[in-house]
Amino acid sequence: MTVLRRLDAVLEPTKQAVLEMKASLDQAGITNQDAALRQAAGQAFYNTSRCTLRDLGARANQQQLRADFEAYLDGFSPNVQEILDNVEFRNQIPRLSKADALGTLINRKPAVVEYEPDPDLRDTEQIPLLEDGGIEAFLQREVLPYAPDAWYVPDSVKIGYEISFTRYFYKPQPLRTLEEIRADILELEKEKEKEKETKGLLEDIIGAPKL
Repeated sequence: MTVLRRLDAVLEPTKQAVLEMKASLDQAGITNQDAALRQAAGQAFYNTSRCTLRDLGARANQQQLRADFEAYLDGFSPNVQEILDNVEFRNQIPRLSKADALGTLINRKPAVVEYEPDPDLRDTEQIPLLEDGGIEAFLQREVLPYAPDAWYVPDSVKIGYEISFTRYFYKPQPLRTLEEIRADILELEKEKEKEKETKGLLEDIIGAPKL
């Protein structure tokens, strides 16, 4: 029933257009109606029944409700009919009708799922202010393909400007030449030669043979 409710809600805005198209096609004697009805519905499926689930929920007589509900199911396009047949949905109707439960099932409100965030999984993203499509587009493109159950809290969004300290404040210093480094090492060797602490340091570094 959850799937039927979703299909019914999607088709409701174009319900009248589908009915009008159906009447026109019947009047013209056109039997291959599938493509035209899909176009009228604006979806890949449609329903040509005059009833909606909201209408059926108001039925008080169980016999009339069963007949109208079966007619409602018969009004779906062939692709939806195939799904109904695969799950043997129609086989449940007699039992529900006999138990006076069909109306209850149709009128039952869908469950509301409330998500509780896990602080350990919380993360942040830096999104350009002029991102095409905004946060929703970024989420669809960059996050949901890898974390399908991710969402964001609109109240947590902060708009600001990130200053790159490296770009604006870092002043790179030119590296010393090899000649300057060699001169420093030789000077160090001269100063420490008496203490025998750096004897042959330059040769060890550059791999030159000791004399």
